[in-house]
Amino acid sequence: TFFNKWNFERQNFKKTSFGAKLYLEDRMGGQKAYNHSERGSDEIYGESIYTNRIELFGSYDFPFDSEDFRIDASYAYHDQDSYYGDYRYEATQQTVFSNLIWDKSISGNDALLAGLTTRYDILDQTFNEQKLPGGSTEQRFVPGFFLQYDKVFTPAFRSLIGLRADHHKNHGVIFSPRFNLKLSPGSHTTLRLNTGTGFRIVNLFTEEHEALTGSREVVVAESLNPERSANVALNINQIIDVGEYSIINTDLDVFYTWFSNQIIPNYDTPNQIIYTNLDGYSVSRGVSLNLAHNFIAPFTYMIGFTIQDVFSVENGTKKDLLFAPNYTAVFNTTYTFTEYDLRLDYTSRINGKMRLPNYPKRNEFSEVFTEQNLKITKAFRNGIQVFISGKNLFNYTQPSPLIAPEQPFSDEFATDYVFGPIQGRRFLVGISFELE
Repeated sequence: TFFNKWNFERQNFKKTSFGAKLYLEDRMGGQKAYNHSERGSDEIYGESIYTNRIELFGSYDFPFDSEDFRIDASYAYHDQDSYYGDYRYEATQQTVFSNLIWDKSISGNDALLAGLTTRYDILDQTFNEQKLPGGSTEQRFVPGFFLQYDKVFTPAFRSLIGLRADHHKNHGVIFSPRFNLKLSPGSHTTLRLNTGTGFRIVNLFTEEHEALTGSREVVVAESLNPERSANVALNINQIIDVGEYSIINTDLDVFYTWFSNQIIPNYDTPNQIIYTNLDGYSVSRGVSLNLAHNFIAPFTYMIGFTIQDVFSVENGTKKDLLFAPNYTAVFNTTYTFTEYDLRLDYTSRINGKMRLPNYPKRNEFSEVFTEQNLKITKAFRNGIQVFISGKNLFNYTQPSPLIAPEQPFSDEFATDYVFGPIQGRRFLVGISFELE
C-alpha cells in the first residue's frame, strides 16, 4: 500500500489538495498444500485473489472573494483476477466522481449548503470466461443535486433539513430527504433526533464474495432493483460529573430502520445461493448504551451494550436475518504508567446468538462467545514504541466453518458457516516509530 496527500495554501485562505493511493494484494487460502502453482486446480482446493487498485482524489477552492465554492473529485481503478477453486472470476471497475459545492452563510443563524454531483461507473465482469446476462458489463452515469439548510433558533435548539435527488437511467429520479433536530436543555445534556431515507445500488459480486466461494450455484432470479431504506434514531448524550476532575460520558441510542427491495442472499435452498429483491420488508431496530469514564488519573474505561432485533417479513412470515446477533457488548480499558512510559490496553467483546445458514448436523443458531485481548506498549523518547499483545486470550474458536471439507469440489462443500473466531490464542510483538 502507498498513500500520500499534498496540501497547498493559497491566498485568502483558499486551499488545494491532491492525493494518491495505491493498493496491491496477493491473497491466498485453502488447503494447506495449495500454492500459486495450483491456481485454478480442480485437485487441491484453494482461493487466490490478485487485486490492483489505484485512487486519485483532490479538492479545489475557487478563487472567489464573496462566495465559497469548492469542487471535490476522484478517480478509482480496481482490477481483480481471482480463482475460487477452479472457478475463475475477473473484474475491472472504474469510477469517476465529482461534487461541486456551494457553502453559503446567510446570517449568523442560517446556513445553506448546495451542490451538484456526478458519478460514472464502468464495470466489466467475467465468470469462468463467460459474460452472464444482467450486469456482467455495465456503464452507469448518475447525476444529482443536494440541498441542505441549517437553522439555529436558539443556542440550545437547532435544526437541519436536507434533500438529495439522483437520476438513474433504469430507475428514474430517486429522492432522499433527511431531517435532524438538536436540543441542549442544559450544559451537560444533548438530544438529537435524526430521520431520513436512503437507497443503494448493489454491485452484487464485488460486494458478496461468498457468492463465488464454495460450491453453491449462484442464482440471480430477477433483475435487481435498488435497495431502499427509511430510518429514525434518537440519541441522548448525558455528561455526569463524578468528583471534581472526573466525568462519565453516556450515550443512549434508540434506532429503527425499515428496508424495502433489500437483497438478502437465500441459503435455504440446498446447493444454491438465490439473490432476489425481498418481496416484503426487513427491519433493524434496537437500543444501545455506551458509558465512557475519564479520570484525572491515567485510567479510562468504556462499556457498551447493544440489543437489536433484525428480521425480514415475506408472505406474512417473519424470519431472523443471518449473521445478526441479538446482542453485543464491548469493554475497553486503558491504564498508563506515566513514570515508566508504559500503557496497558485491555479490550473485550461478547456476541450473542445469531441465525446461521441451514446445514444438516449443524446448529441453526450460533453459541454465545467472547474475545479478550491485552496489549502492553512501551514508549521511548526517540519516538520508538515497542508492544507485545495477546489475542483471544481465552482461546475460543468456533466449530469448523467448512461444510464437507473432505470433498471441496462436491456439491456439499461450503464456506459460509462463519460466525466467530477461527484463530485461537496468539501473541504478537511489534515496533513502531515516528519520523518528524
